[in-house]
Amino acid sequence: MNTDRKTSESRNEQLPRVAETSASAASNRDTKDKCITDFVMKGASGMIIGTLFTVFYTRPRTYPIWLCMGIGMGLAYDCCQNRLAQVDENQTK
Repeated sequence: MNTDRKTSESRNEQLPRVAETSASAASNRDTKDKCITDFVMKGASGMIIGTLFTVFYTRPRTYPIWLCMGIGMGLAYDCCQNRLAQVDENQTK
């Protein structure tokens, strides 16, 4: 009977830590999902813009496609770094 009380007390003590961990993990997971989505969207839009530029201005050359796609992915990477830094700051507070 004494053992039952100890296990129930230890479970109650562990619940807040688990809730805090899951909340921060969910926040981190949401941030990573946003980063991946942002990376795909900006990379694809850069590729589309580069393709249009190639079709209308520089037909035989494909460097505008790669250049615009790289710029889009670079912008997404920068945004992702800022988001992850904000999440880290919020978790340390």
